[in-house]
Amino acid sequence: MRRLFWLGVGAAAGASGTIWTQRRVKEQLDNLGPETAVAVAGRGAKAIGRTVSAAISEGRAAMAEREDELEYEMNTRRGRHTNGHRGSMDADPRSRVRSAEDPWPTSTPKRAYR
Repeated sequence: MRRLFWLGVGAAAGASGTIWTQRRVKEQLDNLGPETAVAVAGRGAKAIGRTVSAAISEGRAAMAEREDELEYEMNTRRGRHTNGHRGSMDADPRSRVRSAEDPWPTSTPKRAYR
């Protein structure tokens, strides 16, 4: 009688373990389906796009700032005094701040250059 009892307990445990395992495997396979893969890839592409966009904006701002510095130095060496908004000799271009919204701002204090 004892052996029959433990045989029944073992069979029940094995059957329930098998069913539980099958459900878990099915859930994992559903999570790896094409719809989920597309969603994960889309999120990754958006993150990369934002990073690249930020890098391009930062590069353009640095390029424009350096261009103003070079133009200022060139005009200073030549003794030219321009009154235009860009390349103006009124203020050192290194003291201006540029942003994507306003690429040609007026004089605004900025950190000191070495």
